Amino acid sequence: MHASLPDELTLHIFGFCSAKSVLTVEVASSALRHRWGLCGANDDLWCGLLRARWPREGPVLCSLRPRATARQLFRAFATKRDARTQIMRRPERVVVTANEQQLRAHKDAVEDDTQRLACLVCVGRFAGLARWIPVPDGLAWQPITAMRPGLAWQPSAADTSFDIEIPQDVHILSADQIIERYGDELAQTVHVINMQTHKCVTLVEDVVPWSINIDTMDDDAFPHSEVGDVTTYSSHLEFRSFRHNLMRDIDEDDLQELYHNDRLGSVGYTSIEHCILCPFLTLRPSNGQLRMHRAELEWSHAEYMTVMTPLALREYLADTIEQTHEEGWQRVPVRGPYTAHLANNRRDRTGDVSGLVVQ
Repeated sequence: MHASLPDELTLHIFGFCSAKSVLTVEVASSALRHRWGLCGANDDLWCGLLRARWPREGPVLCSLRPRATARQLFRAFATKRDARTQIMRRPERVVVTANEQQLRAHKDAVEDDTQRLACLVCVGRFAGLARWIPVPDGLAWQPITAMRPGLAWQPSAADTSFDIEIPQDVHILSADQIIERYGDELAQTVHVINMQTHKCVTLVEDVVPWSINIDTMDDDAFPHSEVGDVTTYSSHLEFRSFRHNLMRDIDEDDLQELYHNDRLGSVGYTSIEHCILCPFLTLRPSNGQLRMHRAELEWSHAEYMTVMTPLALREYLADTIEQTHEEGWQRVPVRGPYTAHLANNRRDRTGDVSGLVVQ
């Protein structure tokens, strides 16, 4: 890239390139190394590239500095993948007894880093960073219909407004009608970045609510809503994931059987965990405009769910990110007369990988 080109034009050109191409040019071009490195503007120019490449998400990604460099964030977002929904428990995390389970939980709590993951929430043309939210008062750990602690992006009142009109009888619209009318404005996407490994996955993408309601009574309102708010509900099956050590994936019929046989959430190598995340959105009228009050990714109406604390969810998502990006992820049968249906995904100490089964 010629050194005389203005930075704005350089960023515009790179906006059409893949992450690999941009990084290759940076390595190969002495002019760019001088301008982006020796001149001390490296991070600012990569941040400019983030904004040019992803006008919606770029400014939010730049706000994650200095937890990561703009170059690391660019590479993470450019190489993101759809999250794997069938992951495995690492052998080193397997517990057998209740005492081992307690020790594992204590170790997780001691080593937990609430800043390890960054959750980027997009609603229509807007984007922001989610934060962990507490359980609403009076709803903590109630029956299966209660809200669980989750993630939410709550922008300031002036940050988001929607040029849409939602009629009072919106609740009678079909899912197809909602998608047709509000799909571009209300579709939600959630990305999660591991700030330690700089890898990113997409949990849900362009999820359009299947139901929209206008809260008219306090008793019927969504926990974080007020009378007059517009709340949208999406399917609680948008992100459904299992962590297990079986040789095959779990489907809906398997889930029903596991649930009725009380096999979800047990301890040990045969443990099967289930994680469900549900997108919600609350819109609030303000000065004649409809503004976003809260975008949430919570646990609700999840009768099968076993991942039920923020700490457990962080550990689960970190494992999901790692295994999604792990090349050649494979299931290796566990050697033993009674373990033919169980699998491992790590080489043994001798490096023997005989009998590998590719997922």
